[in-house]
Amino acid sequence: MLNLLSDGKITSDVYNDYSVEYSSEKNRIIEKISKYELNNNEKLINIKLEHVQTAISQLLSSKKIDSEIINRFIVKIEIDAEGKPQIQYRFAE
Repeated sequence: MLNLLSDGKITSDVYNDYSVEYSSEKNRIIEKISKYELNNNEKLINIKLEHVQTAISQLLSSKKIDSEIINRFIVKIEIDAEGKPQIQYRFAE
């Protein structure tokens, strides 16, 4: 459009009207994208929460802790120089 204005093929009023309309449409699209991203992020968070809730329910229903449960919740266990365990949990990220 700027080329048409500089070539004198359209008036500055036509260019300004187009610019306002383009800017409004661009803002509407950006707003829709933002809402879409928020909805998808919310859905992803809910899915992750459901997985955590399911895993916790399975853990609570079990009477013993086995390697499967440990591997599901714990990334690694390190023992420091004083003999204290340092536990890195999967859901602590």
